[in-house]
Amino acid sequence: MFFIPFVICGGIIGSLGGWAMYLGIMKCSTFTPPYVGVFLEGFLTNMDPMSIVVNAVQLILSILIWYPFVKSYEKTYGNKEEETNAISAEDAAILDDLDLDF
Repeated sequence: MFFIPFVICGGIIGSLGGWAMYLGIMKCSTFTPPYVGVFLEGFLTNMDPMSIVVNAVQLILSILIWYPFVKSYEKTYGNKEEETNAISAEDAAILDDLDLDF
């Protein structure tokens, strides 16, 4: 279920920065600093404030792509979690009735 947004999101989000550089919205990057957060890394790559805006658009777009798949997953497997918790509560009640001393 999560394979679809994983594949789609990477291509779209990755190409968005490339298109922004190609269209002249932001400067081309010269260096990619490792181990830096999303917005700071975008700014440090080219010292262009528009890179922060492009990073924000990428973040929002990735959330919009992933949201329907996560909601579908919650809808499908949320009921199973409730059933599992109900069974676990029944098992706990049975174990309490045994009066085992550990």
